[in-house]
Parts: sequence; C-alpha cells; structure tokens
Amino acid sequence: MPLQFFEAQLLEKPAPHLPDGVKIAHVGEQLVALYKVCAAPDGTMATVSIMEGIPGADAAIVDTLRHWRVRPQAGLGICTLSRFVFSISKAR
Repeated sequence: MPLQFFEAQLLEKPAPHLPDGVKIAHVGEQLVALYKVCAAPDGTMATVSIMEGIPGADAAIVDTLRHWRVRPQAGLGICTLSRFVFSISKAR
C-alpha cells in the first residue's frame, strides 16, 4: 500500500527515537532504517518487520511502531514500508 494512504489512515503515530547509546556511537552521522508495518483489520499493528535496520536501535524502533494505530479496515489488513532517517548532530 502506498505510504500516503497508510499515513492517511493513522490515528496514532508515536515517532521512533534512537537509544542514547546509538546516538553517542554515531555522532555526526545519518542513519537510515526501513521497516514493513502491517496493521490488522482492527487497526492494531499485527507485524513490524525489519527490512534495513540499525544495530542497537531496532528493538526500540519496533516497539514504538507496534504502538501505531490505524482506522479499522473492513476485514482487511494493510501494510506499507516506512523509512526513517535519523541525523545525529555533533554536540556544540
């Protein structure tokens, strides 16, 4: 399903964050991750699959994505790919 349609169905979308240890280890870098998110017909997230992960951050990101909620779909589940880009700034 196109991301735009999936996002239009979202009721709750907490933003994923990187754990502090990952941020410290990757200061000044940009980290990219890709997850397949599938909602059950009742709107809860049925599955979250790591397509391209970030070592040390995937568990926290997947946990956050499991809290997403979409409008219930009439007997259908819906899936999409969600890409996240985390830019880790250098401390000033």
